Amino acid sequence: MIRISSSATLIFALFIPLFWLVFFGSLTLAIMLADSEDLSFSSPFLIKLFFICGFVLFGTLIYFTLFRLKRVEMDQEFIYVTNYIKTIKIPFHQIEKMRIKPLIKLSLGKIKLRHKGNFGSTIYFLCDEARYVLLEEKVREISN
Repeated sequence: MIRISSSATLIFALFIPLFWLVFFGSLTLAIMLADSEDLSFSSPFLIKLFFICGFVLFGTLIYFTLFRLKRVEMDQEFIYVTNYIKTIKIPFHQIEKMRIKPLIKLSLGKIKLRHKGNFGSTIYFLCDEARYVLLEEKVREISN
C-alpha cells in the first residue's frame, strides 16, 4: 500500500482542530463564566463577545477547511480514503479527474469522483507530490 497523502495530514486534520476546540474552547468558557468584576479589562462584555465570536469564527473555518482533509492510499486496484475513523475503498475507474494546487509548503490534492460516495463526490487531501505522480499514472493507465 502506497500512501499518497502527506504525513502532515494527521496534524492538520486531527491535532490542530482538537487543540483549537479543547484549549480555546476552555479559555472561552472560563472567560464566559468569570464574573465581570474579576476581569481586569475596561469592557468585559466586549472581551466576552470577542472570544465567543473568535471561537465560532475559527471553529467554522476549521470545520470547512481542515475537517475536509482525508488520508489517501493506493494499491494495485483501489484507492483507500480515510478520515481516521472510517476507511472506504474506491476503484480507480470511479475517479473522474484529479488535480493538485500548490500551497505555501504543501500541495492540496483534489479527487473528483464520478458518483457520490461516503465522503462526498470530492475528496481533498494534503499531497505528497512524488507519490501523487504514481496515482496519476495509475489513473491514466486505467482510463486508457
